[in-house]
Amino acid sequence: MKITKKILSLLIAFVMVLSLMPQVAFATDLEALLEGKVYISISDDQEFVTDKDGNPMGFVAVPLEELLLIDLADYNLEDYIYDADGDGIPEITALHLYIYVHEFLLGLDWSDVYITGGPGSIYLAGGLFGFSDENLRYDLNGAYPAVDGWGLTADRIVLSDGDFLNVAHYTDYAFWGDSATGFHYFTDPEGNLQHTYQAFDSEPLQMGFVRSYTDWMNGGVSAFDPEIGYEIYYGKTYGDPEGKVYSDEEGQLEITFPSSGTWYVWADGGYGMENSTSIVSAPGIATVKVSDLEFSLDLSELTDPIYDGGMITFNLNETDFAYLDDTCEAGDNVKFGFSVADYDQYILYVDFYTDSDVIGWNVNGVNYFADDPGDGYVDWDLGNDCWAGYGFGYTDDDPDKEYIEFYLQLGSESAYNTAGSWDIKPVLLTDNALDAMDAIFAIYDNGKITLESGEAIRNATALYEALSDMEKEVLAYLDPEITEMLEEAREAYNTLLGDREAADAVEALITAIGSVDLTKEAAITAAREAYDALNDTRKAMVSNYAALTAAEEKLQQLKDEAAQAAADQAAADAVEEQIAAIGTVTVFSGKKIDAARTAFDALTDAQKALVENTNQLTAAESALTEAYKQAAKADHKAIYEATGKYLAGLGTPIVGSNGGEWMVIALTRAGQTCPEGYYENVVDFVQANINDKEQIHRAKSTENARLILALTAAGYDVTDVDGHNLLMGLTDMTYIPKQGINGPIWALIAFDSHNYEIPVNPHATEQATREKLIAYILEKQLDDGGWDLANRAADPDMTGMAIQALAPYYETNDAVKAAVDKALTCLSNKQLANGGFGSIDGICTESCAQVVVALSALGIDPETDSRFIKNGMSVVDAMCLFAVENGGFAHVPGDNINQMATEQGQYALVAYFRFKEDKTTLYDMSDVLLRSNNVGAGWWKTSPIQRKTPSAVRWMPPIRFFRKSC
Repeated sequence: MKITKKILSLLIAFVMVLSLMPQVAFATDLEALLEGKVYISISDDQEFVTDKDGNPMGFVAVPLEELLLIDLADYNLEDYIYDADGDGIPEITALHLYIYVHEFLLGLDWSDVYITGGPGSIYLAGGLFGFSDENLRYDLNGAYPAVDGWGLTADRIVLSDGDFLNVAHYTDYAFWGDSATGFHYFTDPEGNLQHTYQAFDSEPLQMGFVRSYTDWMNGGVSAFDPEIGYEIYYGKTYGDPEGKVYSDEEGQLEITFPSSGTWYVWADGGYGMENSTSIVSAPGIATVKVSDLEFSLDLSELTDPIYDGGMITFNLNETDFAYLDDTCEAGDNVKFGFSVADYDQYILYVDFYTDSDVIGWNVNGVNYFADDPGDGYVDWDLGNDCWAGYGFGYTDDDPDKEYIEFYLQLGSESAYNTAGSWDIKPVLLTDNALDAMDAIFAIYDNGKITLESGEAIRNATALYEALSDMEKEVLAYLDPEITEMLEEAREAYNTLLGDREAADAVEALITAIGSVDLTKEAAITAAREAYDALNDTRKAMVSNYAALTAAEEKLQQLKDEAAQAAADQAAADAVEEQIAAIGTVTVFSGKKIDAARTAFDALTDAQKALVENTNQLTAAESALTEAYKQAAKADHKAIYEATGKYLAGLGTPIVGSNGGEWMVIALTRAGQTCPEGYYENVVDFVQANINDKEQIHRAKSTENARLILALTAAGYDVTDVDGHNLLMGLTDMTYIPKQGINGPIWALIAFDSHNYEIPVNPHATEQATREKLIAYILEKQLDDGGWDLANRAADPDMTGMAIQALAPYYETNDAVKAAVDKALTCLSNKQLANGGFGSIDGICTESCAQVVVALSALGIDPETDSRFIKNGMSVVDAMCLFAVENGGFAHVPGDNINQMATEQGQYALVAYFRFKEDKTTLYDMSDVLLRSNNVGAGWWKTSPIQRKTPSAVRWMPPIRFFRKSC
């Protein structure tokens, strides 16, 4: 990898910007940029793919520093450079990560990746990570990345330190509509997603296992459900299990690892709910580091232990303390212990000294005593240069049961081999220490300290101060609060002598408060804190305590009134900001205006009186009404003619859903000739992609349907395209619905486009017929009257397409008529205030276009039918809001020309004007003369008149639906 001139210049600019900041901020930001990491997982159906070295691609760490060196311009992707905050420094996005993984981890050539779509709508159509198709799903940090309901594509997913991106590929197209589609993750016992764990050998590790369900069609919200009875594998090599367990009824599991080292824990991808034989959920994986450092020491060799003798020192660099492998990292645990047999009533004193970065280890101690475990325990005292622990117990008839075990958590990777030592020595209890302890306890025999406690306090103090430092430590071990008890007794006694003086001081503070206003809060607080600091005896001596409580009540009243005034002003300010944010009013301002009105109406009368720009809101509402009136005056015919001229000037169409068949249909059905060279492109495409079943794609029947419609519109014979019959590819009912409702809709439209007879396919699992296609479409109608790819709630696009397919049968089939009437009501209810339609949030060209084609196919005038006019705006008016000067359409308001939007907007106008001119519908191509593809010019044949059939599909590959057209 090399730093290109462009990236180098960006780095220089970045440093120049940071140089203007304080030095500390500069260092922190640059360090975060250069030292951060992101993680990526890549799976194929039920298992993770492996990198070029054979390692599993499960939460693989990638330094942000490496991604910073990727220059998109080197890959001809400069249009996708993204500067989210406008500071002149491009963001690091998932597109950078994809390139790095594709080339440097997987060893593939990025030029094999097929990319379409513009900035913010990039579409990786095939070749990514070596996958031949685009059946991909992804989530970021356990959720589908989306902003305000819009899915983010790779060039808009900004990466930060610690982010993890999970990319899953599926063979079966069923993944995208199944309710069980998601990702698998391991969790800690509290339910937090976690990919790395630590454990000891022969000790169980608790984990959880969940499946995420991401609503990636409607904003990316995630839910995690426990997987019950799921098979979990573990081993030192991914894919080669040494054991397995099953998750319980709460999705929890427990694994005991037999040896130290690095282990993998994994589970295969999951099957669907509606598609029980299809993998629709990605596999899960986690890494576990297992430690096993142990040694023991028999203290029976020590004789006559005293305070200053019997010490044994151990150096951490000795073999017994060496870490058993080289995988030590910060946070790893080390375990060791020693026997305490053959000693009676001793304190075991342990010190650890070090001058290295192990300072601050977290230490936990566990004692095992046979007779009375309640009397023996270990207490740890952490210091700046050492920590110390103490164990206490009695001998037993079975000394083998007496064993102390220590667990140390390392502070750094080098901690296990640092210079340091253990000092271990038994300590004998003395009568002096016990006498001092009894004297301290005797101070509290009457339950509290009084002026009569002085003699007992002086006696206990004398006994305690006469002890050696070791004896004081012994007492602190026996009762950690012993020193505090003595000190508190002395303090309490001294306090009693000054009770009256303390009470007088508090009374003076209360008197000094005077008349209460908001400036007296500090004085009142000081008086309260001084009073609360007194003991009960001193509090009883304060004579003006009632004045303090009255002052507090008055202050709270004043603060409440001030807080309410501030809250009222804040509420009014927020509504003022909403009104000001409306800006210049257009037909797209309705949502902002309605939100501002709703917010204003929700205010109290007092808050409304504080809003100073109410007139601006009423003016905006009036301006919106006027904007609707002006928009309804657009010259649709002029837009139609300009866009037709624009498309005709683009040259020879390709074969594809953008710049291909829909462009041909829009041109030819408007009376223009099919651009020269298009048919030759079709022949080349068919030769390269068609299989022995006459299917152009193994899962997408719409590939055949789209070519049939375009070739029919252009007058070509679809039964003989270089010897292939495209109709035959749509004859198996088990193949057509593989991509959901899309398949049957467009197969029916294709067959009806020229009243084609459906060929008999002796090899079909189930022969396709018009009746079966109609029945399938009717069966998939939702309760709300519409259709949707995910079978959730009516989508205007899919509802319009379904109506287009059923339109030829509206007058002759009662079931079709009932379904279409219900769908029309659904569309009317979903029409927005400005006359438009949209699939997710707001209006867009494509959704409007599908409704226009559907209504035209039924003979309904979308410009005059009251069901499809809102605020004087028809759906045609709304669609033409996206018209670009000099021809073409944008996808969403304010965008530049968009090819998909242009093609759909144009063929929708073609459908509308054909309806107005009493011509056959857009897809009723019975007016087209078909010619043989294998003879010269002039050889023509006419086709029988067919039934009318509507609309064009706005077909996109599956990954495009992650961010729907609108």
